[in-house]
Amino acid sequence: MDGLTAASKEVQEMAIDVMLEGEVNGKWKLPANARFVAAGGLDDPLYDGFAHVNIETDTDHWLKWATTNDIHPAIVSYVTYKSCSGEDVLNTPYTGEKPNANPRKWEFASKVLTKTNQPDMLKSLIGEDLTTDFKAFVQQPLITVDDVVMGNYSSDDLEMTDSKKFATAASLATVDEENFATVRDFMKKVGPEPEATFEAIWAHGDEKRLEKLADAKINDTLQQDVGGKHR
Repeated sequence: MDGLTAASKEVQEMAIDVMLEGEVNGKWKLPANARFVAAGGLDDPLYDGFAHVNIETDTDHWLKWATTNDIHPAIVSYVTYKSCSGEDVLNTPYTGEKPNANPRKWEFASKVLTKTNQPDMLKSLIGEDLTTDFKAFVQQPLITVDDVVMGNYSSDDLEMTDSKKFATAASLATVDEENFATVRDFMKKVGPEPEATFEAIWAHGDEKRLEKLADAKINDTLQQDVGGKHR
């Protein structure tokens, strides 16, 4: 029962009766193993009727969810970068005056960004300061998939700030399956954490891609074993 506390008093009373009596209107009995879960604010009449569970979102778990639920790659990469830098941007304090960030707002921001491709549109969701920082993150000049596939880069292109490494991970995650291995090899040179971000965004929970990624990692291990024997 979502939003129970926002319902009218009559609906709330009916819900409580159903919960306590285990039947609807005295006619339809619920199974003995029926359980009730409600979400909403803690109004006094309902407070004593439920056990209370406080849900806190862990950044690592949210990122795993985000990569399989169509959250915009730039947002996934940005939150990952900030987390690796010791900064939590998934949840920011609410002062009562300016918008703050939380998992639900980032999900909404993803939809806005996907539809408009305009980072400035996120100000009303996550606040101006965070939007400005995110905008700087996504608007960095980055190497393209075509450049990587064609080998049009030098060792200087691998000298990146941490911010640029993660932005590159999101940008290159658009590569198709045919050229995935080539781009993945490039990301290995960028660094392990950006590489992992690239892989997670590229696979996005797709079974076929996860299988391809697993095969690539097995091949990595085999190559390391062979290399170790020859040393």
